[in-house]
Amino acid sequence: MRLKYLLKLVWIELFRFKRVTTFLVLNFALGLVGFFLLQIFQQSLSVQTAEKAQIILGGDLTINARKSFTDAERTGWEKTFTFEKKSQTFSMFAMLRGAGDSRLVNVVVFDENYPLYGSFKLSNRSLNSDQSDIWVDPEVKDMLKVKLDDKMSLGEGEFKLAGTIDEDPSRLFRAGGFAPRVLISKKYLEASKLVQTGSTFNERWSYLVPKTEDISKLKGKVEKQITDPVVQIETTNDTLQEGNRALKYFTDYLGLVALVALGLCFLCGSYLLQWVFNSKRKNIAILKTLGLDDLQIISIYTLQTLLISIFSCLIAVAFVGTALPLLQSFLMNKFDLPVVLQLNWKAILIISVIGILGPMLMTVPQVLQIFNLHPLQLLQNSFVQNKKSRWYYIWLIVSVVIFWLLAIWQSQSYKIGSGFVAGILVLIVIFYLFNISLLKVLDRLSSSFSWLVQYGIKGLTRRAASTGLVFITMSLSTLVLSLLPHIKASILHEIRPDEGSQIPNLFMFDIQPDQVDGLEKVAKRFTGKELVFSP
Repeated sequence: MRLKYLLKLVWIELFRFKRVTTFLVLNFALGLVGFFLLQIFQQSLSVQTAEKAQIILGGDLTINARKSFTDAERTGWEKTFTFEKKSQTFSMFAMLRGAGDSRLVNVVVFDENYPLYGSFKLSNRSLNSDQSDIWVDPEVKDMLKVKLDDKMSLGEGEFKLAGTIDEDPSRLFRAGGFAPRVLISKKYLEASKLVQTGSTFNERWSYLVPKTEDISKLKGKVEKQITDPVVQIETTNDTLQEGNRALKYFTDYLGLVALVALGLCFLCGSYLLQWVFNSKRKNIAILKTLGLDDLQIISIYTLQTLLISIFSCLIAVAFVGTALPLLQSFLMNKFDLPVVLQLNWKAILIISVIGILGPMLMTVPQVLQIFNLHPLQLLQNSFVQNKKSRWYYIWLIVSVVIFWLLAIWQSQSYKIGSGFVAGILVLIVIFYLFNISLLKVLDRLSSSFSWLVQYGIKGLTRRAASTGLVFITMSLSTLVLSLLPHIKASILHEIRPDEGSQIPNLFMFDIQPDQVDGLEKVAKRFTGKELVFSP
């Protein structure tokens, strides 16, 4: 049969059942929209978290120690990997003097490549490694009562105040250190004589490595080269694991929620496809009597599902592309969540593959039934229940394996993905057995009810397969909806412990004896609790 004639039959079937076709398209599109939005949010969050880890660490790989590295040491480890750019920094504590007062500060000495990731937001001039300038945290300017271009002394060097550090990409929050931070160029470190024999300082080398490099393997090579235990070697992977455990739980949670939503959508779609197939049995009989063989009829129904899947994907992508700016604005205004949602071709490709292959996979049970349909029985409205073929069970196993692989991919963990799928399968078996038992009990007790109730029970028991599918879908969706708030509360507890936690959430340093009474009164008035002093 020519493809043109085959497509004509496909369009006729779709338009003849246009209401059902529209419902199927919207059902799959709705499931894909939810999965697509959660997928975009999850990917955007993961990407921006990784970028933030690079900014905080200062590079892809850093090597630091509370000592000075020799040229031989540095040359030795740099031979073990390739890098695109490097930066050397020093950090130490010193006294910064203004016109009259002085203040303990954390001095960061930078070179011409600093920082490798991110950028400083400064009040006046940008970082310049060629000038004897100094940039300070805003509170230093107020404490020492200095203004722009004033001379300040650090060590034995003299620097000109070039501005304040309004935003430092390497710090999550400003109060993260015991002293405010100041920045000076490495070219003037020797003149300041901050580093001398017996001085305590930290030297750090940061490296920007090619994207093709495996950071974990690279770290292993460097660790074999550097045997000194005082040297710390860190990568962005270490920063992610240490500082974003709760965030990883959250992204895994979003991925599995999206997968559950998509799975329920496909279960519902499977029921609808089976219902549509049952309503088209006479059409199949007519096509067979007209001379079409089984493969040609299968091609018609496969193409129908393919077109429905494509339309669903197009609607989902168009809707998400339109709604993404609104969702971005909603997240910023309502939740103050600075996540930049990015729609990329990778996400579109993933959703297209899942959105097309998913419904096609759901069509397999109907395709297998076509081989056992006889025109005479169909035209006489008789129906013979055939046993499931081995191909049906092969399809079932393949579907479970694909869902299992998707769960591992979404959760980024073999254990979590496998446990999730195992839990879903156990629940399906439990709900299936409960449904069978319930139908048997209702069938036996139906004679004691009125005729109307008996008729309703017979409708359920005679279509046990459809009833079971609907029952399992509704039970799973209800269970998931009831569990989601508990999972959410658990993740929030990881991120933000409850009030019963003994971990302090406010620290105050350098409290003078004459300030204690006043602080205690203020704390008592606003919190109703006593302050705890140490020592």
